[in-house]
Amino acid sequence: MISKIGKKKMEGLNVLVTAGPTREFLDPIRIFTNPSSGKMGYAFAQKAKLWGASVTLVTGPTQIAPPYVDKLLRVTTTSDLLRVVESELKQKKYHVVIFAAAPSDYRPVQSEAKKISSSENPEITVKLVANPKVVASVKKLSPDAILVGFKAEHAVTKEELLNSAKRLIKETHADFVVANDSSLEGAAFEWDTNQGILVSKEEKNCGNTKTTKGEVCRNRARARA
Repeated sequence: MISKIGKKKMEGLNVLVTAGPTREFLDPIRIFTNPSSGKMGYAFAQKAKLWGASVTLVTGPTQIAPPYVDKLLRVTTTSDLLRVVESELKQKKYHVVIFAAAPSDYRPVQSEAKKISSSENPEITVKLVANPKVVASVKKLSPDAILVGFKAEHAVTKEELLNSAKRLIKETHADFVVANDSSLEGAAFEWDTNQGILVSKEEKNCGNTKTTKGEVCRNRARARA
């Protein structure tokens, strides 16, 4: 969708991009997280900046350097991500929100202040509670923004993947959802490539692709033509 607006035609537009994973702490050493690399969100942020937008990037912990943007905000936990995203949307009018982050869906009910000793505790039981869906807050605070969400599933059929994307659209009022199956080679986490489907708010399957994550930013735009 960025390419649809066109190179340098994003001047004057404010774009908020989220990227990377979040971490939830069992203790100061042990965490719950996921394999998100941040590459997809970083690619969107880089292209939007190149094409003239004012870009704010909110990123979780990654192993790669973020691109140059107008404003870089780092978060660790899902609650951090929620707080920062809501703060940005309240402070500034964003025209486009690319929610490519992969926040942890669950967190431990109790996080220990000190490292749990495995020698003293050979077996532990951890109770998890669901985190709030950060992407669901976007349209509540910025109803006019174009919202692009992402949905990762694992080992599902194409129909199941499509239905999952449609559910996310209904739950978040996203304008587009990029859905992929992480069990496929070259899709979702850690890869430099991505493949999946783009679904619009009209619940139309706007296409399938397998390409580099940089090219995904261009290809997604054509669906709006």
